[in-house]
Amino acid sequence: MINLKGKEFVSHLFENKHLLRYFAIAFGIIHILLLYIKNIRNPFLLCLFSIVPMILFSWEMTVIYYRFKANSKQLNRDFYNSIDGEDAGILFWIILLGHDPLASHFLVGFYLYTLAVLFVTALLMFVIISEFIAFKEITSTVIVCGIGLAFTLFTYKSAYVIHYGVPEIGHFLEKPQYRITLPMIVTDKDSNTKFEALADIYVINTVEEVYEEYGPDDSSINFYSERGMWIERIHFKFGKLVKIPDPVDLNEWGFVTDEFGKEWYVKLKQKKK
Repeated sequence: MINLKGKEFVSHLFENKHLLRYFAIAFGIIHILLLYIKNIRNPFLLCLFSIVPMILFSWEMTVIYYRFKANSKQLNRDFYNSIDGEDAGILFWIILLGHDPLASHFLVGFYLYTLAVLFVTALLMFVIISEFIAFKEITSTVIVCGIGLAFTLFTYKSAYVIHYGVPEIGHFLEKPQYRITLPMIVTDKDSNTKFEALADIYVINTVEEVYEEYGPDDSSINFYSERGMWIERIHFKFGKLVKIPDPVDLNEWGFVTDEFGKEWYVKLKQKKK
């Protein structure tokens, strides 16, 4: 058994990639169990699960640094050769764990998450370019790093739109939840008279993670895309305001009932892009 003290013990601890791997896997299992399966989201747990991914990322950077420092003494040793597939897997795993709640719930956390994503993106681009220049062909390393890059950017986009998304239906960077006022054609169901109006609409556009059990030994986490549009108020051009006390989830058209029980047929003038 190695007897290490003080700085030597800390150095050995942070250079230990295997310990990092076990810790990251264990944290990931607890993360999924509490946040998604048990759906426990109290403030303390959210803060804790925001701090740990930052610690894991710093730990992984330390592991890579010490290995590069050791390998740099060897001749003809490229920087990216200091990073193996396990390092890439740990980085992708940390990026995934950092998405929620670190990047999605806290603006400061999102900025820290952005720095981590920028580093990983730059690292992957460097490896892809270096590998392609060295071998003049698309190698397995280039393919794996390309997949990892796409995964990283897709994950980052889903965090970005929460804080800085665009409140526009169908936009590439559409916010997951927002309120917007859109022009509509409104038809009185009783008189069949059509009016042009503006409608206050609440939009939800999210991807939901759901834990589903199919049997004693059969379960999985599935992702479902959800879009909901609720018309809350209708502003007619002649000044009348119609409130919808029980908004109905619509797509681009449908029937709504106002506060006096009158039904209106509504249709969006602006189509989704």
